[in-house]
Amino acid sequence: MEEEKTKLDKFAEGTERAGKKMQNIGCALTLLLTLPIAGLFIFGPVGGIIGGVIGLLIFAGMFMKGK
Repeated sequence: MEEEKTKLDKFAEGTERAGKKMQNIGCALTLLLTLPIAGLFIFGPVGGIIGGVIGLLIFAGMFMKGK
């Protein structure tokens, strides 16, 4: 009985970690797409490039924080 409980606890922890990683990836991808588009519409082509660079930095930062 205890063995099954520990297996279920480990599975639950793994599933929770995977869910948090997927949530971070979704948030990062949203920012990666939104910032260049918003910059493009507000400031023109230069704003699109700046927004893209900022989006990439945020995207990379979200992956680096987990390591």
